[in-house]
Amino acid sequence: MSKLFKTMKVDLELKGYSSKTVEAYLRYTRNFLDYYQKPIEQLHTDEIQNYLHYLIVIKNILNTTTNLKHKAILTTVYSAGLRISEVRSLTIKDIDSNNMQIRVRKAKGKKDRYTLLSQNNLSLLRKYWEKYQPEYWLFPGMPTTKAISARTIQQFFKKYLNKTKITKNATVHTLRHCFATHLLEAGVDIFHIQKLLGHASPKTTARYIHLTRKDIIDVKSPFDMMDSDYND
Repeated sequence: MSKLFKTMKVDLELKGYSSKTVEAYLRYTRNFLDYYQKPIEQLHTDEIQNYLHYLIVIKNILNTTTNLKHKAILTTVYSAGLRISEVRSLTIKDIDSNNMQIRVRKAKGKKDRYTLLSQNNLSLLRKYWEKYQPEYWLFPGMPTTKAISARTIQQFFKKYLNKTKITKNATVHTLRHCFATHLLEAGVDIFHIQKLLGHASPKTTARYIHLTRKDIIDVKSPFDMMDSDYND
């Protein structure tokens, strides 16, 4: 496989591409190959189309979600890499806009952790708060003294998934998986992602996303990397 990348690198450099562009193209190619975990000789047009389809699934789901509360929940799951149990348990005080962090209390392993608060997500959460005025739970259920149930989140996710006509089997947890995958595609180090996901070991993260990547200085939520406005 190293021969393939060496050949690609030389071809791109001969065409006059910048070092950053060459690096990006090689990274995207690695992502594609790592996604299938198969020799390139066994990959065909169908695999390429399926991979491109996979990359736009999250964008389609968020665009299709019209209910402001539902959109705020799903966006928070994706932009912060949360488990469904974690997003439903968020309180208003867990949103730290001063430090642009979300506190996840007593996550898996009974330990608190902090993850990313996307600027785009914060804007959406503010619109959500203005409309719904939650008092304690960020996403209250019925009655409002209780947090929204995991079952409710799963149900409306499935509804929006069906609206997108996406045939690929996906769940709310897929959003968390895509958070990790898209950060890696942007070059974020696996150890940063391990901490954001709340994994005790980087081995768990490696198995979870099947990829490794080099260090990066600034870590941004993948939701802030999108070029569209999801706050309308």
